[in-house]
Amino acid sequence: MAVVHSHSQSVVPFSISKKNRFQPVCHMSGFLGMCTPVFEIRDHAGDSSDLLITSSKLGSLFHGFDDALLGELLSACQTVSLPAGQQVFRQGEMGSAAYFVQRGAVEVVASRDGGGEQPLARLGEGSFFGEVAFLAPGVRTATVRTLGATELLMLDRPTFESAVLAGNAGALRLSHTMATLLAQRLR
Repeated sequence: MAVVHSHSQSVVPFSISKKNRFQPVCHMSGFLGMCTPVFEIRDHAGDSSDLLITSSKLGSLFHGFDDALLGELLSACQTVSLPAGQQVFRQGEMGSAAYFVQRGAVEVVASRDGGGEQPLARLGEGSFFGEVAFLAPGVRTATVRTLGATELLMLDRPTFESAVLAGNAGALRLSHTMATLLAQRLR
């Protein structure tokens, strides 16, 4: 048996305490297999990297995009600058755009049945959101608002579809990557 150290809020409550006997707890786990993939940031950002993924190019959504492919995709995006506390979209609204956090951070919350909000995530630079309504246009599943001054890249579905029809390789690659990451989140 192995114990994996984690600072996740969902794992910390299962830590060892003096009052309780230690019991096996498996909150979230998986087998890595024989060939565990390794992401070495220095291979992508150079030796001077501080080991933090702080640019959208190094985020998981754009991992593997070369400069030309990323530039092609970004040309289809619109920059949106928002102040702190600004709502990007509200749960239940119709939507068809995805957003990429270029600078700043956002919080994602869902409405509770009895009132109030349930925090779901805080997303920083290099993260994306709005992918559910982007991939399958419909109502938003959560509310997103900025935590500070934030710069987003917005890609709406009609612009994306035009880019795909025009043969924009970045848009084609993005749709595959986004669908894969969404499937991983839902598993």
